[in-house]
Amino acid sequence: MLRRAAAVVPLSCLLLAGSAAAAFAGGSDDPTPYTVTADGLTLPGGRTFVEHDHVNVRYVVDGQTLTAQLHVQAATAQGAFAGRTGFAWTELGLPGTYCVTWVEVSGYNEHFGEGGQRPACTDAPTTAEPVEPIPAVPAGPPPAAAPAPAPSASGTPAPTPSPTVSGAALVASPGPTSSASVVRSEVLSAGAGSDGALAITGSSLLVPVLGVGTAALAAGVVLRSVHRRGRRARPAHRL
Repeated sequence: MLRRAAAVVPLSCLLLAGSAAAAFAGGSDDPTPYTVTADGLTLPGGRTFVEHDHVNVRYVVDGQTLTAQLHVQAATAQGAFAGRTGFAWTELGLPGTYCVTWVEVSGYNEHFGEGGQRPACTDAPTTAEPVEPIPAVPAGPPPAAAPAPAPSASGTPAPTPSPTVSGAALVASPGPTSSASVVRSEVLSAGAGSDGALAITGSSLLVPVLGVGTAALAAGVVLRSVHRRGRRARPAHRL
């Protein structure tokens, strides 16, 4: 009896070990018993990390594939993971934005990413929408201000003189007019007539002046001639 009991105990141990091994004997493309999310990894219920457990991770950042590892060893900083049921990817050095594409956990044949699982990605960082700049208004010269009329002595603005037509000449009023300009205007207006004769007013003033000057010049010439003749005809006196 004792021999039979001794033989049954090892056999039962082998069966238990075989059933436990069968529980972890899935294929690499089978559903993973552990949970992979964009935040981290969680072991199945009742399982914790122990000494010498490891996790291998592949992730993508800006189109580049990178790797990260966890090796639970008491002699290193990662020995603190012993007894935990999971961790965050940032604890393995992953940046703020990434996509986890492949995971391997020691003790399991199932690999995340080989059974059709989609990558676990963090949300893309939000960026502020660009604001369209306001087009700049080209600077131009300021508009010219209308000149103000000069104030008169009485304090009211002086009126602007307007040209008036008198005959054929334009005379600005109320400015002063000289006698020479009047004579010239009359001569021009008379000359612009249809018969082409000189103006009577201008000629009546010029003819007496020219006559007096001509008579004075002739009288001077005559007196000078008589004086010269008298000196030549005077005889010389002898002593």
